[in-house]
Amino acid sequence: MEKTMGTANYAKGVDAVNVLKAHGMKVRGHNMFWGVDGHSPAWLDGLSSTEILQQMHMRVNGMIAHTYGLLEHWDVNNENLHGDYFEQTTGHSDITREMFNWMHSLEPNVKLFLNDFNVVNSHLYTTAYKIQGRKFKYGGVPIYGMGVQSHFKTSQIDMNVLKYRLDKISQSGLPIWITELSILESNDVDKASALDDVMTLYFSHPAVEGVLLWGFWDGAINKQLNALATGDNVTPNAAGIKWMELFHQRFRTNELYSFDGLTSIDTRVFLGEHELLVKHNGNVIHTETIYVDQGGKTATVHLQGSGSSFHVSHVDLE
Repeated sequence: MEKTMGTANYAKGVDAVNVLKAHGMKVRGHNMFWGVDGHSPAWLDGLSSTEILQQMHMRVNGMIAHTYGLLEHWDVNNENLHGDYFEQTTGHSDITREMFNWMHSLEPNVKLFLNDFNVVNSHLYTTAYKIQGRKFKYGGVPIYGMGVQSHFKTSQIDMNVLKYRLDKISQSGLPIWITELSILESNDVDKASALDDVMTLYFSHPAVEGVLLWGFWDGAINKQLNALATGDNVTPNAAGIKWMELFHQRFRTNELYSFDGLTSIDTRVFLGEHELLVKHNGNVIHTETIYVDQGGKTATVHLQGSGSSFHVSHVDLE
């Protein structure tokens, strides 16, 4: 965004965000800083620690001035477990915590995240990531959650090991978002099978609040073998078909009941937003949006009328 000092190009990213939001999509900010060597503007290397701190403040102030209210999340200092560029160049050992505080003070409603790799597809950093999350949570840092990248280099994934590592990261006490899911596999059927297993685990895990793919179309993806869809028509392969099955069918609640004035229905549903449709003689006479969280929800439908004429006067939600 700022390859030349003082000439940040906000328009490209912000324009894209506005297009996505116009289509009803929610957007994460990735990322405000990236502490791994080689992933910051080269011109920073020639500055003093005081000048770098000044530029970091300008980065945060300028970025949030352009994105305020547009984003749901921010990855604050990407891959901080693996990179300490800003700790080294500023001399501030707690600079990442300071980044969280700067951003929270400017936009307190956006959810702030750590985000890192090799924490579930490798054993080397799982415990360290859990510890970092706990230190931030209980050290007063305004952190919301743990970003788990999930770049799998094969479809041969040991699900017991994956669950063990995910459980360990959840011991941080913070919500988890799977931020960059990809499965590197040339055989699309094998990729579909692995995607089925991984998504079922992630979707069912109580600490995981969301899953994002790290690209899906071979026309715009970092590695072709990760793709779930190919060609100019974005045609889903076997893995893409599996994704649609999971997302549109298996992980949704679609139930139909017949009832009269005395009927009570008790059922389990997936968490999230639901649309309650009340029909009479095949015609929809009322639509109600209901959001179900961990505590469940009771909806009492008040019907009025008789014979062939009914309407819903109101719906009580508790």
